Amino acid sequence: MSGIMEDAGYVLRHNARCVTSIRAETNADLFLVATVGVKGVRDLPGKSQTGAPSHDVQLLEYNDDTAEVQCLRIYAHPGEVWSLSPCPRDKSLFASLHTSTKSSHALEASVFKMSDIEEEVVTTLTSPLEKFASLDDRPSSVTALQWGGTESLLLTCAGMELASWAALDSGLQVQSRAKINRNDLGVTSTGKVSTLSWDPFHSAGVACACGQSIVGLDLRSGKTTFSIKYAHDLNVRDIDYSPSRQHFLASAGDDGSIRSHDLRRANTKAGSLCIPSAHAHSIMTLRHCPASDRLIASGGSDGFTRLWDTSKAFVEEGAMQDFFASSDRSGLIQERGEQQGSRLDSIYSLAWAAKDKWTYAAVSFDGRLFMQTVPQEIKYSILL
Repeated sequence: MSGIMEDAGYVLRHNARCVTSIRAETNADLFLVATVGVKGVRDLPGKSQTGAPSHDVQLLEYNDDTAEVQCLRIYAHPGEVWSLSPCPRDKSLFASLHTSTKSSHALEASVFKMSDIEEEVVTTLTSPLEKFASLDDRPSSVTALQWGGTESLLLTCAGMELASWAALDSGLQVQSRAKINRNDLGVTSTGKVSTLSWDPFHSAGVACACGQSIVGLDLRSGKTTFSIKYAHDLNVRDIDYSPSRQHFLASAGDDGSIRSHDLRRANTKAGSLCIPSAHAHSIMTLRHCPASDRLIASGGSDGFTRLWDTSKAFVEEGAMQDFFASSDRSGLIQERGEQQGSRLDSIYSLAWAAKDKWTYAAVSFDGRLFMQTVPQEIKYSILL
C-alpha cells in the first residue's frame, strides 16, 4: 500500500509538497502527487541499499460518485521533488524540479515519461520512470517551471533567463528565450524567480514572480509587458492568470494577502484589489477555479485551505479590513484546517480537477491529500 484512503481524501506514507492535475485526461480526474521519503526507509519493493531517501510520484484518481481517491501507479523518482507540471497534451509526460542526483543542495529540472499509464490494472508496485529530457543546459540551475500556454509549451527559468520548450517525439526543443530586466524589479528583489504563469490569452505572454515583484514578458520579442515592483509587502509565493478575463492576474505571498492585478493599470492603486488577511501566515499556493474565475482557492503555512468568492472578498488597496477581527469575513465560502481532529501541516500545493472543474485537491506537508468541492448553492448562483 502507498497510502490510506479517507473520506474524500488520501493519506500518503511520506511527506508531500506537490500535487497537480493531469489536464490531458478529461474523462477522469487524475492527479500526480510527489512524496518526500524518509532517509533509509522504503516500505515498497526495491529497497534502497544505500540508505538514501525514497521519493515517489503517485498517480491518483478521484471518483466523484463515491468520493474516493485511488492510487493507480507509483513511480520511483530520482531526488526530492519541489515542483511538478504535467504536459497538457500527453498525459504520460510531466516535468519536475527536483534535487540533483549529484548534490542534495542543488536543483535540476527533468521531463519524465510514465510507463503503463494506459493499462487499467491497478498496482502498488513501484515502476521506473523513463528520462525523456533534461532541462539543465544553462550556467544557472532552473528555479521554476510550468507547462501550459495556448501552444502547450514548457516554460523554465534559470537565473534571469526564461526559455520555452516544445515536446517532440525525440525530446524537447527550445522555441524561444528571453531575459528579465533587473531594472523592472524592486530593490528588494532576491534575483531568483520563484514561480511562473502562462497568459492563457497570449501565446508568448508569461508572468514571473521575483521577490516582491511581478514582471510580464513577451517571449517572442523579449520585451517587458508589465512590471509591478512591489506587488506584496513581503515575497510573492504564487501567481495565477485569470482563465476567463484578459489582463487579470492573482498573486499571494508571505504577507498573507491575496491580490488581484489589472495589468493595464499596473503599479496604480486603481489597478489592484486585495484580501488583506486571507491567511494568518504565508500563502504558499493559489489557483483560480477553471469553471469561474470568481472563485479562488488558497493554501498556506497556517495549515488552512480557503475558497473565496472574489466578487465579495476583494477590497480596494488601502482599505485594510481585518478579516480575522471581523465577524463578517465577506467572500469566504469554505475553509479546511483540521482533519480527524488534528491541525494540518503547511499546505504547499493545490490543483483544480480537469474533468470536474468545481473540485480541487490540496496536499499538506505531513502527507494528507484531500478533495474539496464548491458548494452546490455557490455553483448554481454562478451558473444561473
